Amino acid sequence: MTAPRGRRTACSTEGSQQRAGAVMFLSIGAVLVLGTLGATLLMQSLQEASLARRSAAGQSAFFLADTGVDQALVNLRTPTDASDDVLTGTLSTGTFTVDSPPEALGSQRWKVTTRGVSVTEQRRMEAVVQSAPKSVFEFAVFGENGVSVSGSAITDSYDSRLGS
Repeated sequence: MTAPRGRRTACSTEGSQQRAGAVMFLSIGAVLVLGTLGATLLMQSLQEASLARRSAAGQSAFFLADTGVDQALVNLRTPTDASDDVLTGTLSTGTFTVDSPPEALGSQRWKVTTRGVSVTEQRRMEAVVQSAPKSVFEFAVFGENGVSVSGSAITDSYDSRLGS
């Protein structure tokens, strides 16, 4: 005798349930694997973004410390008047500080220490600078009302009143 239509036998129902269970198990496994992969990629992206921010802040702090060295050189060019020395400064990327006074290392040599701070990063810089002596003749040919040359000296100069 044949089974009426629309009715299933016990054997065919058990096979369908086993296949449905296997498909559901594979689907859940795939979702877990993809979810783990997505979470891992998200964590790595966040870590790299944080590293990039710290790197940029570190570079800014380095350049701010370098700016401090430049300011220390300006301060050293005016040694007789320390009242106008700038020891700290704030720029758009952070601040710099010049340690004062610079450490004297001998004749016309100093060690300058500066710090640059940007966001959470800080850099310290030390520079040894030496003052180069100026030439005796640096401004020898300039005069307010003219320059007199005697003897057999010859000079060739430019007179701006004559044009080019």
